Amino acid sequence: MTGRLYPWNFGGVGNVQYHLTSSLSRFSDLDLTLLGTIPFGCKIPQIYPSNLHLCAFQTPGENDSLPDVLFSNLFYTTLVTHSHDFDIIHLNIMPGLRAGTFFQLVKRMQRNSKLVLNLHDIPEEVELYSPDRLHVILSKLNFTVGTRHLSYFDSVVVNSLFVRSRYSSISHSAKIQVIPNGIDASLFRFRNTNEKHNVRSEILSYGNITPKKGGEILIRAFAKSDVASKAYTLTFIGKDIGGYSTKLAKLAKMLGVDDHVLILKAMPRNELLSRILECSFTVFPSLWEGFGIAVLEAMALGKPVIATCVGGPSDFINDGIDGYLINPRDVDRLARLLDLLSSDPDLRDTVGEKRH
Repeated sequence: MTGRLYPWNFGGVGNVQYHLTSSLSRFSDLDLTLLGTIPFGCKIPQIYPSNLHLCAFQTPGENDSLPDVLFSNLFYTTLVTHSHDFDIIHLNIMPGLRAGTFFQLVKRMQRNSKLVLNLHDIPEEVELYSPDRLHVILSKLNFTVGTRHLSYFDSVVVNSLFVRSRYSSISHSAKIQVIPNGIDASLFRFRNTNEKHNVRSEILSYGNITPKKGGEILIRAFAKSDVASKAYTLTFIGKDIGGYSTKLAKLAKMLGVDDHVLILKAMPRNELLSRILECSFTVFPSLWEGFGIAVLEAMALGKPVIATCVGGPSDFINDGIDGYLINPRDVDRLARLLDLLSSDPDLRDTVGEKRH
């Protein structure tokens, strides 16, 4: 199995990888190897099972950066093709040159191995991580090469109906099957959502602070609504990608709501869960999302959610019943929903309680 080793709990990809390896390691007759990369200077967290063969390679740059992709391609293919035969090779990555080159090399060297590809997002995602036009062109080429190989894998797994529809239109592969992501319910058992919490007048949006997550749309909707006049705070929590938090702060100041917008760095898991419990409701205005594990977490904690109808949220949110769905970039509807939920605590309780 190939995947991200650091940080292991980085979004849905890392969580799926960790829980999958943990579950498979319980079978004593299964020889399981996990291949992965970590940035220079980082340590692998001691959370993986002791009977798991762990092969790590340090790369320059952060996860999914161009250096990381290039070096990990070389590392994965070299290690796999020069080691013993694997019955199954599971690529826990997105498609592209990595999947394409890996497929060609492995099939040449290990003809009996079954190849499984796990796709966590859709091609459009790469266009949002860089304003550099050349980078966008190279990224599109990367995905074009990868998608041409989808039909050659023995199995292709995606995490939502939305992702399957996008790849099916590209590759016409009948092998694409949906296995949704999930959450560890034990993380929420000790938090009785029926207990009274010190609820803040706060709207919370958490996850990577990147253009893909739609922070600009949320700030514009916040400024257009009457929420700020009700002493509400809009809070972003997450890892800043490419200095995007600075752009959000500038937009909030330009729209005159900077006194009501708070941008915080990523925090430890327990602190984040407590912060979710204490907020009034959550918003995830992503331009697109493969699955949206953060949305599922907020719902599990009994919080009303507003999310865009692209990706996993459209699979598990019943609009107007246990949450709200909006179209990407729909500032007007988002502003109306902010006003609606901020002014009606009984409605927030009702929506939150119907999360199941």
